[in-house]
Amino acid sequence: MTKKVCSVDDCSTTTTARGLCRKHYMRWTRTGGTDLLPGQTPRSRQIEHGTYGGYQQCKKRPEGPCDPCRVACREYMGQWRERNPDKAARHGDRADARSRAATRLARMHPAVFRALVAEEMAKGRERQAGAA
Repeated sequence: MTKKVCSVDDCSTTTTARGLCRKHYMRWTRTGGTDLLPGQTPRSRQIEHGTYGGYQQCKKRPEGPCDPCRVACREYMGQWRERNPDKAARHGDRADARSRAATRLARMHPAVFRALVAEEMAKGRERQAGAA
């Protein structure tokens, strides 16, 4: 069975209700028509650069987020960490992540743990020899 396509011109999305795709159906319920109102642009093209919401949209672009959006994201996340210190410790504390990794290593089979430690020590010796 083939799926029906939206009845609006230049739209090839499958239908949701009343012969319209989800986007056009929601627009029809809000405005009474499927056309954009005068002066209105499609939401997918509207990006408020320099805001955290803009960053969320901007990061999906092929070229990635712009600098104003990156700065806004850093500021927002800094404020979030100040407001939520207990959650920030779980999500972003590297020392905590290292201790969790050490706990996982300690639960390993002793032979596997010894092999990993020996490998890390060999890497450290190679680094020291290369630096000398």
